[in-house]
Amino acid sequence: MISKQMQVLVNMEKSTDPHAYEDIQKIWKKEIAVLSYSLDDTIQYLDTLMDETEMLYVAEVWDDISYYWKSEKLIECMERCIERFPNIKSSLEVDLHFAKEAINNDV
Repeated sequence: MISKQMQVLVNMEKSTDPHAYEDIQKIWKKEIAVLSYSLDDTIQYLDTLMDETEMLYVAEVWDDISYYWKSEKLIECMERCIERFPNIKSSLEVDLHFAKEAINNDV
């Protein structure tokens, strides 16, 4: 279920003008809502996501879902994602850094 919902949202984001920040933020809010429904489903989705491009888009909200869940299990999943996608490792590491910070942030 998450996979299909996220595919739709990622495709919306791909087709959105990257300078239309308000539109992108609306899509991110929808992505966060989907990924905040079930921690186990979110982890399963991330663990089975095999599309590099989709992963880049999803990783943009890692900090938000990390803040929501405050889960080391989720962080470990994100680390596994980095290992599965060596071509985009540096980008995902930046997103992981902010996700780790978000766990400790109470603001």
